[in-house]
Amino acid sequence: MTRVTTSASDGRHRAATIVRTITCLFSHKCEPGICHVPTPCSPDNRCFTCGLRPRLRRHNILLLVDPIRPGDHLRIRMQTFKFDSILFLISEQSLNSEPCVIEQETAERRGSPLFAALQNGTIPPKYRPRLCLPITELTTPAGVHKLAAAISEHVAIRRLLRVLASTSSPPDLTRQTARDLSYRDGSVLAEHLRELERIFHQSRDEVTRHWVAWAIEHTGAADAVAVLEQIQGIETAPYPAEGIRRALANLKNVIAGAKP
Repeated sequence: MTRVTTSASDGRHRAATIVRTITCLFSHKCEPGICHVPTPCSPDNRCFTCGLRPRLRRHNILLLVDPIRPGDHLRIRMQTFKFDSILFLISEQSLNSEPCVIEQETAERRGSPLFAALQNGTIPPKYRPRLCLPITELTTPAGVHKLAAAISEHVAIRRLLRVLASTSSPPDLTRQTARDLSYRDGSVLAEHLRELERIFHQSRDEVTRHWVAWAIEHTGAADAVAVLEQIQGIETAPYPAEGIRRALANLKNVIAGAKP
C-alpha cells in the first residue's frame, strides 16, 4: 500500500513523495486468556493489541497479528510471510511459544528490525543491548510515537540498503539512494557499517561510491575511521577518492572533538 504526499524542497518547489505503508509483525495473539477481554474487543474495552493497531496505523504502520493459521506448517508459513519489522511482546508465555521463537528467527535471518516491549517478567539477555519499552508506555501517544519513529527509521534504512546491495539497481537510483543514506539517523546507520563497506566494494559507479563514503562518515562510529582508511587505500577514481578524503578528515575532527 502506498500514498503520495508533497513536501517542500529548499523552499523553491514541492515534490511528490511516495510513502509506503510499513508492516510490523506483532509476535502476540489477540484472544481470551491472553488479552483477558472478549474477542472481538468492544470499542470501549479494547485489549492491548486492538488498541495498539489503530494507534500505529496513524503513523502509516500496519500491525500484523497472529499470521499462523490452523493447519499451517510453522516454519514454511513464516518463510513465505512478508513483513518489514517485528514487535515482540516479552512475557513468560511468548518466551516459551514455539511460533514466537520462529517469528523472531525469521526476522533475524532476513535482517528485519526487531523491537521489544516488556509485558511481564525480566528482559532476556539478547534484548538488553537495545531499549525495551514497558507495555504501559505503548498505551500513551508519546510511547506509540517513540516506537513508530524507531520502526520507520530502521525500516527506511533497510529499504535503502537493499537498493544499494542489488546488482540490478541502475546508477541513477543508487546515486540518489546512497546520498539519501547520508542524511538518515547516524546511530541507526552505524549498525550497518559493515554492510556499507561491502556495498562500497561491490559498486562500480564512482558517484555512488562517493556518497557511500559520506554515509559511512555520517555513522559517526569510531570503527568508521578504519573503514574509510581501508577503502581510501584502494580507491583510484578521483571523485570518490576526494569524497573519502574529505569524509575521513571530517570524521576524525568530529571524533577528536567528542573526546573529553
